[in-house]
Amino acid sequence: MPQGRNNVVTGTAHGAVVQADSVGQVHFHRHAEPPLPHQLPPSQRFFTGRMRELAELDEWLSKDEGHPLVVVVGGPGGVGKTSLALRWLHGVRPRFPDGQLYADLDLDGGDGPVTPEEVLEWFLSGLGVPAAAIPAGLQRRQAAFRSLTADRSISVLLDNAVSAAQVRPLLPTSPGSAVVVTSRWRLSGLAVDGARFVQVGEFDESTSVELLERALGPRVTSEPEAARELARLCAGLPIALSVVGARLSTKPARALSKEVAALRDDLLGTLALWDGVSVGAVFDSSYLELPPSHAKVYRLCALHPGESFGAEAAAVLVDEPLAHVEEILSALVERNLLGGVGEERFRYHDLVRAHAREHARRDPPDDLCAAVLRVTEWYLECAVAADLAVAPDRPRFDLRYQPATAAFGQAHRALDWLEAERGNLVPVVRTAADHGWHDLAWQLVEVMWGFFPHRQDVPDWIAVHEAGVRAARAAGNVAAEHQLRMRLVVGYLKDGRLTDAALEAERAVPSESLRPPGRVSPDPAPVGLL
Repeated sequence: MPQGRNNVVTGTAHGAVVQADSVGQVHFHRHAEPPLPHQLPPSQRFFTGRMRELAELDEWLSKDEGHPLVVVVGGPGGVGKTSLALRWLHGVRPRFPDGQLYADLDLDGGDGPVTPEEVLEWFLSGLGVPAAAIPAGLQRRQAAFRSLTADRSISVLLDNAVSAAQVRPLLPTSPGSAVVVTSRWRLSGLAVDGARFVQVGEFDESTSVELLERALGPRVTSEPEAARELARLCAGLPIALSVVGARLSTKPARALSKEVAALRDDLLGTLALWDGVSVGAVFDSSYLELPPSHAKVYRLCALHPGESFGAEAAAVLVDEPLAHVEEILSALVERNLLGGVGEERFRYHDLVRAHAREHARRDPPDDLCAAVLRVTEWYLECAVAADLAVAPDRPRFDLRYQPATAAFGQAHRALDWLEAERGNLVPVVRTAADHGWHDLAWQLVEVMWGFFPHRQDVPDWIAVHEAGVRAARAAGNVAAEHQLRMRLVVGYLKDGRLTDAALEAERAVPSESLRPPGRVSPDPAPVGLL
């Protein structure tokens, strides 16, 4: 207000100020402030779990590090990356009073994913810049965006990013801002921008059942075993569980057990809705972008009999040089089509493996059979080398021992390999038997005998020797059959199955003519395997 004749004005003035000797009437016209952007899609209604990830995000936000918080939420398609990001950003909305921005970076307009220049146009418009005032060109728009957000506390969700280069121009500079990036890629390059990383995995069984219960209510508690089996078949993948919940919610009279039967008959085909939402389509969006060499590795490695595998086994499956396959495996991990198990082993999510095998079935059957045969023979050769290192003096049956084509040198290295591959050797035996490669099957069992006394696992012992007996009998190798029966007797005794042991001992009639030939020494000049 004016004070006396000194024309002093207290308060804050915005815009031009004019000093006048005498003023009759004053009219103040206030320009409307642009509305704050609140562009986030709604949070998922049946959001479940993720307490560890949410707590981690809260912890990072609480730290004032003098620059915007940038978080990359990674994981395979359908694992719930966007759901996690939305739940957290909606929950911390009061921390960002100047608005929330959102862009789906993988919107395909026919020419590929959207460009940063397009996204910046959306953001500037959302922040109140008139269309005519939005500058042309990426660098000018980037400068305008940074200037406009320099003193604002905003949050940004960049959904389905395809590269670090696509994300960088969209990062605000305000220390009071936060950016969450979701991607099927790991976007490791954003580490140089100070990004934090959250890798989202599948649900455990109890969380999976909880999600189904939120969607279906008492139907889940009325069929608890069927609900658990649905959770197992969906392998903890949130999109698969959501599809099952949506299918069943439209069929209130359908028993959960019938849905279980349908999934067992056609897993990926059943995990689909009428409006085009399907688990297979989610995985296709990643698979169809792969170069042919990467797609081949993705398909053929899914034929591996066990849960996890190393690069050597992958190279044998695809019949390509090891160094080349290692690079492709790393690229598949970067795309979250493969998961890492330690530093040198890989595994598929159960549903991703089913998807890869579905695509593999479109390859010539002879090519698929040849790939599985190669890796089966490779496992036998490696197991032979390991057995020679562990128990070089024991009697053996097969000429594959003379000489072994690969060796470990020291017993502890051989035992480490056998321990790492134990989970694979059992399904490799079953795979060989299923394909009618009976000699390979029983030889694998015979070679594992040197391993079991050191790492006694009685259920595996019994399982492989039962399979080995059947394979030796099918192969017509009486000597091997009787030898494996006697070893099966030992397994039954260790398991307390005395009746089974007695019956098996009766079948294993000893005979001098059935004893294995003399001992075989290891190759005196072994070639390194690993």
